[in-house]
Amino acid sequence: MRPPQFCRWMLKQTCCLHDRDYLLADLEEEFAQRVHADGRARAARWYRSQALRSLWPCLKRRLQLRRTDLQASRRGRPRFGGIMLTAFLSDVRLALRNLKRYPGFAAAVLLTLSLGIAANASVFSVVHSVLLRPLPYRAPEQLVFVWDGLDWIGVPRAWVMPSEVQTLREGTSLFEGFAALQTGGVRLTGDGQEPQRVTVGVTSDNLFDLLGVEAHIGRTFQSGEDRPGAENLVVLQYSLWQSRYGGADMLGQPIDIDGESYTVIGVLPSDFRFLVHSSLGAPSGADLWVTHQRDLSQVPRGNHNMAVLGRMKDGVTLAQAREELRALGRRADESYFGNQGFTYRAVPLHGDLVSGVRESLWMLLAAVGFVLLIAAANIATLLLARAQRRRREFAVRQALGAGRTRLLSQLLAEGLTLGLLGSVLGLLLAAAGVQLLVALAPADLPLRHSISLDAPAGLLALGLGLLTGLLCGLAAIPQWRSLQLVGGLSHAGRGSSAAPSRLRSLLVTAEVALAVMLLAGAGLLLRSFQALSVADAGFRPAGILTFSIERPQPEHEFMRRLLERLQALPQVESAGAVESLPLRANANQTSVASTDRPEERILIDIMRAAPGYFRTLGIEVLRGRDFTWRDDAEAAPVVIVDESLASRLWPGQDALGKTLGSDNPARVVGVVRHARLYSLDRDDRPQLYLPLAQRPEENMQVALRSAGDPALLSDSVRAIVSQMDASQPVHSVATMRSVLERSLSERRFAATLLSAFALAALALAALGIYGVLSFLVGQRTREIGLRMALGSRRQGVLALILRQGLSMTVLGLVLGIVGSLLLGRLLASHLYQVSPADPWSIGAGTLLLLVVAASACLFPALRAASLNPVLALRRE
Repeated sequence: MRPPQFCRWMLKQTCCLHDRDYLLADLEEEFAQRVHADGRARAARWYRSQALRSLWPCLKRRLQLRRTDLQASRRGRPRFGGIMLTAFLSDVRLALRNLKRYPGFAAAVLLTLSLGIAANASVFSVVHSVLLRPLPYRAPEQLVFVWDGLDWIGVPRAWVMPSEVQTLREGTSLFEGFAALQTGGVRLTGDGQEPQRVTVGVTSDNLFDLLGVEAHIGRTFQSGEDRPGAENLVVLQYSLWQSRYGGADMLGQPIDIDGESYTVIGVLPSDFRFLVHSSLGAPSGADLWVTHQRDLSQVPRGNHNMAVLGRMKDGVTLAQAREELRALGRRADESYFGNQGFTYRAVPLHGDLVSGVRESLWMLLAAVGFVLLIAAANIATLLLARAQRRRREFAVRQALGAGRTRLLSQLLAEGLTLGLLGSVLGLLLAAAGVQLLVALAPADLPLRHSISLDAPAGLLALGLGLLTGLLCGLAAIPQWRSLQLVGGLSHAGRGSSAAPSRLRSLLVTAEVALAVMLLAGAGLLLRSFQALSVADAGFRPAGILTFSIERPQPEHEFMRRLLERLQALPQVESAGAVESLPLRANANQTSVASTDRPEERILIDIMRAAPGYFRTLGIEVLRGRDFTWRDDAEAAPVVIVDESLASRLWPGQDALGKTLGSDNPARVVGVVRHARLYSLDRDDRPQLYLPLAQRPEENMQVALRSAGDPALLSDSVRAIVSQMDASQPVHSVATMRSVLERSLSERRFAATLLSAFALAALALAALGIYGVLSFLVGQRTREIGLRMALGSRRQGVLALILRQGLSMTVLGLVLGIVGSLLLGRLLASHLYQVSPADPWSIGAGTLLLLVVAASACLFPALRAASLNPVLALRRE
């Protein structure tokens, strides 16, 4: 019985709203009668003809009505949309007047909301800048770092051997190209300026082409400029060009790098900074770039000392690239590694750079989100209390003709107004908050230089503010729905309904639970940080000054004379040098095997050390002796091992007198304590020390132990080095105590911020409890007066209010403890010698919140107990 649907649809689209229902109903009724009389086919033909005849009259009438509406609009008659907008703007103006009328309420809400939004926008700016913002290169999602996988010796990610770069280039078809690069320290001399130690990036000629980066002035490297015998060319980083050369025209000018002349061909853009994520430490950039100028395929295999950057071709997925690299790795494993399980691993460039801080930053963002939830609950509680007090106002407006939709519109307008104002204030505070976070952030935080308050953070702040305001406005709907006109007008809304009261209690309970979780999480991180700060590092950091030097031509005699002159300073007790100081994380790795068990090889850190190093650092010599300057190239090879290596190579035996190596065996002359080389919470590899006099090294780190403040020795150190070699820069001057503190900076950053968020949550929860109880005391003034007039004691009234407040708190504490146990599991990877369910951390947070909540309950309870029943009943 349904008419032709296409014709019906055409009529429905053409007819105006006034005629559509009548016309369609008449046609369908006539169609049904014709179906019974003549059949469906003839009725359908009739319906189509009538529909075609009606199209033009319907369209004509619709155009006439639209023209009439337009003329009415021009005469000032508002249409439906204009009426809604006018009403909403009127509600916004009313909301602003109400905020001005109650400045204390407005200040409390806006301050709470703006602080919550500012904290979230600040932390999100860090997360977005470090984790989410694409790197400023061409198609950065196609860039990957390629690593060697040496799982059988405990190194799942190692640098690539130089000879493997050509293998990667020839053995893959899914990559656009590969660039090999290294970073290191060099000396800039000449130019009539003081020698300066800078970081150089040694790379292939195609690095900047793969990155899609063009020079700010001049050019970058071209094909063939990394081959043996090529001209010495250098590309300057913008910051070095400005700081050392003052932005002068340097194109074609020579500069001295480690005593060799290089020609400047370009300067990189000011916003360019490429970080090389070494397998040994945090990502680091470079001050200038040169090419390696050698045939990498001819470099002997053995040393894994190059980072490799690859760019996948357009349309190639990471899974496809990894599969191709795995197949190439299996062939290399069969050819060179004896089927040990060697493989190539491709890691996205951005993910590789931020892998060490990703979990910490997401954890901080989640924590600050908890703070915003608590702030929103507080604001909702305040708005609920305010809506309860405005019941008479709403009843009057309803009696004068305002519908419930208009009242709801006013509540939503007030919430959105508060949210917008809170967002604006929050953004102003977030600008300062981002600067504070950058100042507190660890110096080695990847992409730290790019952190800023950007557009996504601003949109987040605006969205959070509007969403919070909207939800808080909707929280007053129970008050609006339960509004009774007669009851509202009779006596200013005496009493309160049960539903809003339950809602306020649930909000306070949620605040308490979230606050307990934050306090417990902060307690876990603080206890972990405390345990880490007093952990045994294997050396004594107090009273030590350190600095670094690099000599292009390593010789132990220079270091010997330098240490003798340094030790002659009045405040210096001892002086020593080593290739890699503890907590500096730049040692070389190799594998060794004892002569007793040559089949078992152990990955170790290997360092050259000068005599006096162990005494200066306070590293105890457990057995044997220290190196002497007589352990030179003419003497028999000797080594010193740490206790970890000695126990693994010769368990249950005395390591003294044992030999290491087969081609040129060295005798163990000492066993020392294990010193933490990378970080205090990391189980380092065993360590092997070689005598500097036997194997000179160009990069050395010097340590001085002083009887006084070691920082006061820095000027004397620079003067002595300058007298011995005017072209030798001294860099990385720092006390060992500051090095130790720097190694803890990431954990301190996370613990500090989480503790600050937890304290903010504690304060907000206390304010929420106080606000709810204060409101309830005000609402129950008549009831309390009656109770006291009928004989209730003040102690009973006090207990009544305290019991009501603590009931909400106890339920929140129970839920918070359960949440804290779950949170501890998520924080397990960030803890050191602390259980995820540590009772001291959870108990301390719970007890602290209980004390604060009891204090917040006490003040309204005392006010209720001090009420005069006569005055209370008279006021009611």
